Amino acid sequence: MFLPFQPDLPFFSFEPKPIGDEYYNSREMDDTMIEYIPLGDYQGPESLTISKKNGNIYFPLKSGEIKYIEPPFPIYNRVDFFGNSTHSSKVDIKTMNQNVKHLVTCGRALGVEMDADDNLIIADSVKGLLKYDFERQELIILTSTFNGTKLSFVNDLTIAKDGMIYFSDTSNIAPIRESNGDWNTLTPSLFICASSSGFGKLLSYNPKTRETNLLMTGIRYSNGVCLDPKEESIFVAETGAYRILRYWLKGPNAGKHEVFIDNLPGNPDGIDLDSKGRLVISIYATRSKFLDTIHPYPWLKRIFLRIPYIKVPMSPPALVISDTKNGRILEYYTISSRSLPMKSISSTLDNKGKIYLGNLYNNFISIFSPPTQKK
Repeated sequence: MFLPFQPDLPFFSFEPKPIGDEYYNSREMDDTMIEYIPLGDYQGPESLTISKKNGNIYFPLKSGEIKYIEPPFPIYNRVDFFGNSTHSSKVDIKTMNQNVKHLVTCGRALGVEMDADDNLIIADSVKGLLKYDFERQELIILTSTFNGTKLSFVNDLTIAKDGMIYFSDTSNIAPIRESNGDWNTLTPSLFICASSSGFGKLLSYNPKTRETNLLMTGIRYSNGVCLDPKEESIFVAETGAYRILRYWLKGPNAGKHEVFIDNLPGNPDGIDLDSKGRLVISIYATRSKFLDTIHPYPWLKRIFLRIPYIKVPMSPPALVISDTKNGRILEYYTISSRSLPMKSISSTLDNKGKIYLGNLYNNFISIFSPPTQKK
């Protein structure tokens, strides 16, 4: 990937630890575990949420649009979707394009979640925290500033039962507008992660009082957020440090935070609960030996990212499932580009025991059936 964007960002030393033994007992996803919902020409359903009223699945695209599909969803296995040497694809792109409906255009939405009233709450990296009111068919800005300063890179959100919204603001670098009108979040993200800079935040927004409060700062790329099953704490993906943080809302540690899972096998993106109350961590890309080698040297990272027409190596994605009580790794699934066409995993959505996978590049939503749940 060519990096035309050169931000004025301080670089820091970061010394990644070797990957733990718990990740060497991984299982590779294969065709028996994955099905596909085609999206026609639409690529990059980054996050997913489902309506309680009608079962629609909503997802944002890099164009700033939020699209949705209505049930029953067209589901294909790999051969029927992609075809092979003896079978042609059964997917009609024109029909699939018609199946994808338009809801609204934002700035650059990243995270989406339905609230208790089945309205859509949106983490928009450009405009802030938004709400789409279905009854009024209106897009509303809930908050876009904190203490008089604009939020730079709102990334993800989660909603508590009492209506409180918790969300992440990735860094002090904002997305950049490309010549085609799309907002580029990937290039700033690469710089933020490589720099090991800690300008990310965890914030809360109270819809009743309309107050925005800061809970945590100093996060090295604040990304996915998720409440624990009892809503006593919030998990935050610290993408640039390969770890998950925990911020306590209740109990003797209320207001304090800690490292919950350290030394992940890659960069965590979205984090969500599955139907069993386990923490599902989307690993956008597994760790690169090259990048881990240069991480301790700020000057070397700075030089590397400023080489003209540099191509930053991207590793395959993965999925980690852990215990929300103690962070113990329960399952770890890897993906080989040779075996599956998924270029990234950015989020998950548990729908009746099956895990729907969001991504940044493909024109489909993947459905993962963990082997332990298959009949």
